[in-house]
Amino acid sequence: MLSVLLLAIMVPTASVRGQSYFYDTVYVEPEIVKAYVEGYAGIVLGFGHGWDPPHPAVIGFSLRWNASRLDLLGWESLWPAQVHVGDGYLTVTANNPLGDTTLMTVDFTTKAVGTTFLTFSDSNIGTSGGYVAVLPRPPLPVAIHNLDTRLNYTTIQGAINAPETRNGHTIFVDAGMYFENVVVNKSISLVGEDKYHTVIDAMRTGSAIHVSANSVTVAGFTLSYAGRMSLQSGIYLYKSSFDNISDNIMKYNDYGMTITQSTDNSITGNIASDNNENGINLQDGSVNNVISGNTLLNNGFAGVRAYFSNSLSNLITDNNFTRNGFGVYSEGNSISILGNYFRSNGDSVVVARCSNNLVTDNIISNGGQGIHVLGGIMDIRGNHILSNNIISNNTDAGISLDWSYGNNVTSNMISNNGYGILIAYQSHDNRIFGNDISGNENGIRVSQSWNNTFVSNNILSNAISGIVFYSYYCLSTNNVVFHNNFINNTEQVISDGYHDIWDNGYPSGGNYWSNYTGTDFYSGQYQNETGSDRIGDTPYVIDAQNRDNYPLMFPYSPWDLSGPIMWVPDLKCDIRDIALVAKLYGSVENDGTYDRRADLTGTTYTIPDGKIDIRDIALVAKHFGETYT
Repeated sequence: MLSVLLLAIMVPTASVRGQSYFYDTVYVEPEIVKAYVEGYAGIVLGFGHGWDPPHPAVIGFSLRWNASRLDLLGWESLWPAQVHVGDGYLTVTANNPLGDTTLMTVDFTTKAVGTTFLTFSDSNIGTSGGYVAVLPRPPLPVAIHNLDTRLNYTTIQGAINAPETRNGHTIFVDAGMYFENVVVNKSISLVGEDKYHTVIDAMRTGSAIHVSANSVTVAGFTLSYAGRMSLQSGIYLYKSSFDNISDNIMKYNDYGMTITQSTDNSITGNIASDNNENGINLQDGSVNNVISGNTLLNNGFAGVRAYFSNSLSNLITDNNFTRNGFGVYSEGNSISILGNYFRSNGDSVVVARCSNNLVTDNIISNGGQGIHVLGGIMDIRGNHILSNNIISNNTDAGISLDWSYGNNVTSNMISNNGYGILIAYQSHDNRIFGNDISGNENGIRVSQSWNNTFVSNNILSNAISGIVFYSYYCLSTNNVVFHNNFINNTEQVISDGYHDIWDNGYPSGGNYWSNYTGTDFYSGQYQNETGSDRIGDTPYVIDAQNRDNYPLMFPYSPWDLSGPIMWVPDLKCDIRDIALVAKLYGSVENDGTYDRRADLTGTTYTIPDGKIDIRDIALVAKHFGETYT
C-alpha cells in the first residue's frame, strides 16, 4: 500500500564555481512508502530550480538504499541521462533541463522486514530522502468463496485455479486488500463485496486482472498499480468475448482497462480515474463492444481511446468524461459516440484518420475543442456524421474539420466557443446543415478548403463574424452558402475575395441578412416582374467576387408554407403547413400534382429530392408551434 506524500529540501543558494544558484526542490515522492515483504515499492525522483542563471550544464544525482531490505526491480529515466547501478545505489548524470523535472521512476521489490532510508543527493544542493517501511504480511484470511461449491480459499487465483471451479461458477471476494495478478481463464463470475474496499493491487508487475476466457463477469473491485509494460492494465481483456465488466474502479494504472482482439463485451458502470494514459483502451480488432454508463476522470491521455482502423463498430454511450487529456480519441472506423457528457477535457472528441464515425446527442462544454475531425496531409479521411450535439464554452472550436471530407454536420447547437465551426487544411465536400451557431467569436471559419455546402444554419450574434473565408497555400473557393440566417453578427461575412456561391438560384433564393436594406416590390428571375416574392429586388453585395443575388426578406423557415391564404406564409408553423404537405403526399416531380414548395428535404437535409414523402411531413412536424419574426 502506498501513502503519497512529498519530501522537498528548500535551499537558498548553492555556490558552484563562484556562481550562485537558487534551487527550489529536490524530492523523493512519496516520502514514506509502506509495503509488505515480498511486495513492491515505487518512488519518483525529481528536482526543480528557479532564478539566477547561468545554471550548470550538467547535473548529477545519486540514490542509495539498504540492499538487504530492497532489491532494485527497474527504473525508467524520464530525461535523457546516463545511469549507473550498483549494489544499493544508482547514480544519474544528465544535461540540465532548466526547469522543474521528474528525473526518473524507480521500482523496488521488498525482501526483508524493516525500515530503510532512501538517500537522494545532488552535488550542488545536499541531501533529500524518504523511507521505505517493509511490513510483515498479515496471515491470509479465508476470504474468497466459490458460491457454487461452497469451498473457501485464501487467494483469488487459488479459487480460480481450483479443479472444483467450473465454467459458470461465481467466485465471491470479501472486502480487503489483495496483492495479486489474477488470470481469469474460465468462464466465471468474479464478484467483489464492495468496489471501494475490495482492492486488487498489481504491485506494478502485471495486470490486476487478465481475462482470457469468454463470458466472464468482473464486478465490484478497485484495480490499481498495474505494471508499465506492454499495456498492462487494471483489467486486460485479451481475445475475450461476451464479457460483462461492471461496477469497478480502475485507478493509478497506466491503463485502466485494455480490450485487445476482443468482441461483444459490455463495459458498464465503471469508474476509470487517474490513470497515466487512458481510462479504457479499445484496440487491435476489438469489435462490437459497448462502453456505457462509465465515469472517465482525470486520465492523462484519454478517457476512452480506440486504436487502429480495425477496431470497428464499437458503441460509446451515456458516459461522463471530465478533466481527461482527451475525452474520446478514436482512430477506429464506424465508432458510435452517442449521448455522452463531456466537461473540462482538453479536446472532448477527436476522430482521427478514420471513417464513418457517428457523433450525436452529446453535451460538450468547457474544453479546448468540442469535436475535432482530423485526417492527414496524405491521408484525408471523413464520411462522419456529427449531429444533435450541444457544444458550448470551449476555448477553441466547437466543431473542427481538418484534412477531412464528406462529413455531415447537422442540427447541432454551437454557442460561446472560439469558433463555432472551423473547416481547414484542404477539407472539402462537407455538408453543414441546420445548425444553430451563436455567441461565438467567429460563427464559421473556412480556411484553405473548398466545395463545402452550408445550408439552413442560424448564424447569429457572433462577436467577430458570422462566416469568414481565408486562403493561404490553398484557396477557399467554390463553397456554397444558401438558406442560412445571418442575424446580428458584428461582420456578417469576412471574405478573402475568392469566389464562393451565395444563393441557390430563383425561386429557391439565397440567405437572410439582418442588415439587408433592400425592398421587395418585384419578383421573377430578374426581379423585374410586378409583385413581391419574399426575395429582395437587389443583390446583397459582399465584395466584387461575391454576392447573394436573391437575398431573403424574412428568416429562412421553409416549413412555414401557408397561412390563411394558401402558399402565403404567416410567420408560424402550424396545422395548415402540415396539412398542405400531407395533401401532396406521394406526388413526384412531373406527375401533375407535385409542387416544389412542399418538397422540403430528401436524404440530404433541406435538399429537395423530387418527391413529397414522410421526410417532408416529419420536417414540418418537427418545427410545429414555432413562430418567426
